Amino acid sequence: SDFLCPFCRNLSGALSTFLAQAGGRVQIFYKNYPLEQACNPNLQRSAHDGACVLAQGALCAQDQGKFWAYHDRVFARPMEKATRADVTRLAAEAGLDGAALGTCLDAKRTKDRLAAEIAEAAKGGGQSTPTLLINGKKLPRINDFLQVVDKESQARGFPPLQSGGASNH
Repeated sequence: SDFLCPFCRNLSGALSTFLAQAGGRVQIFYKNYPLEQACNPNLQRSAHDGACVLAQGALCAQDQGKFWAYHDRVFARPMEKATRADVTRLAAEAGLDGAALGTCLDAKRTKDRLAAEIAEAAKGGGQSTPTLLINGKKLPRINDFLQVVDKESQARGFPPLQSGGASNH
């Protein structure tokens, strides 16, 4: 996902609804894939200036145990581009420690972690955002989410989701 991607923001909202219907069968692993050449070598051109620093802010928020608070705050504030000042402000609104955030944003370790997430996303088939994988398989359409969760969970021995949770088979 890319924090400046409007489709990713929409998906984030849709997933909240779908997760409530998934019967506790889903665990989300968020991977950053900023569409900015400054940190993503897989791009021919940047689509979202500032996506890299927002992604670094997410990693720093994760270190402080506040990833989802940061995630929700960033997606609640649509932006066309972002700066370090935006990250600092959003992180403060999400309850992060500002001094620790500044140190984390400047750390080589944070840049290396972001590079590893970008490489992992690219390896998993993510060349655009948003990309959703369920058990390593790329989901073609968000509307298929519950059906695919139901199919994958049944393959692992779970009973089918109750009607209303997934489409009828």
